[in-house]
Amino acid sequence: MRTCTAPVETRDEQSCPQNFQGSSPEADVPAATTRAPLINLPRLRNAEPSQRRQLIIVSTVTVVWFAFTVWASSFWFNALADAVGLIAAIFFIGGLALVPSAMNMFVVASLLLDRRPRGGPWRATRHCRC
Repeated sequence: MRTCTAPVETRDEQSCPQNFQGSSPEADVPAATTRAPLINLPRLRNAEPSQRRQLIIVSTVTVVWFAFTVWASSFWFNALADAVGLIAAIFFIGGLALVPSAMNMFVVASLLLDRRPRGGPWRATRHCRC
């Protein structure tokens, strides 16, 4: 099967007889498909309300902590930028201080809000006849 090499705007029955359908150039554009959601979180959608609430609280605490650390680092950012350069200061403060600090705060807040079931992990397999 031969494809038409004429530009879309100039296609007609003479230039592309095998592809001509008597319609506008937009006919060559495939129909729009339904788009998937930008963030598809089935585990969060199926989670218990207490788990959602916990995630929202932990995320809020992490964002507030990150904002505080950015504010605290702003006092000495200019001095560090004068000493090592702007790019190095951004790397040192952002990559070595701010981002790890935010990740650590997420873990700490998650552990503080987490409620483990009583009895320990062996309770789930106690009656198993494996």
